[in-house]
Amino acid sequence: MILPDESAVEVTEGEPAPSESLSKFNADNTLTQRYLDWAKWWSDTHDNRYERYKVGEFLDSLGVDGLKELFFKGYFLNSITVTDDFADIDGFGGVDGSAAKTVIRVPEPDRDSAFTKLYSTGFTYESFRKVWLDVFTEEWANTLLNQHAGTFHKYGEELYYQPTAAGGDLTLVHIDYLLQTQTDDEIVFLSKCYHVKLGEDPVYDEMQNDKYTVTFNKYRFVRTDDGWRIAFSDTFYHWR
Repeated sequence: MILPDESAVEVTEGEPAPSESLSKFNADNTLTQRYLDWAKWWSDTHDNRYERYKVGEFLDSLGVDGLKELFFKGYFLNSITVTDDFADIDGFGGVDGSAAKTVIRVPEPDRDSAFTKLYSTGFTYESFRKVWLDVFTEEWANTLLNQHAGTFHKYGEELYYQPTAAGGDLTLVHIDYLLQTQTDDEIVFLSKCYHVKLGEDPVYDEMQNDKYTVTFNKYRFVRTDDGWRIAFSDTFYHWR
């Protein structure tokens, strides 16, 4: 999101970095591997196999090179809303690391005297958007970035963000993966998610499926001239 009135922005800490000090955003390698390694460790050291690792196994079973990595990049881009996630990416803070020390205050629309704090990353906004286009179709990337309009912002040439958190009153205990379509140009699958209410025993028993709250999420991949892209994704939150 481009800030609607940059003249109303107040710099409260540091100062905006000049464009030549900014880095290009690149989440191709370190972040995908970080999540896969963590999920593998969890599955090897816990009684219940971690759901994030199981979706990787399911995608591998489809026999399409790079599909799993594409999915996890999409997952990461939809969850990168805290400083620790940004800080893991090479180039965070700009060329010399000093750019990620700026905080700006932006008036909230339709709320008198209300402000939102945004934090600098040291990455250019356009390079951040390009990474989304390397993972999603242009139409779906634009849809998701609009959904994240309260999180990601362009100020000058730089990407700023507002930390967010997600929550709910259900606990995920199990996911089944259901392949709907697989052709040379399209793959569609559903995740069937079983939940219990917060405070209930988070254990899955397939003999008692009727006691769980069940939700479905849809994911669609299409082959483009530039390779496979995610064309639709209901949610990535339950792999967080």
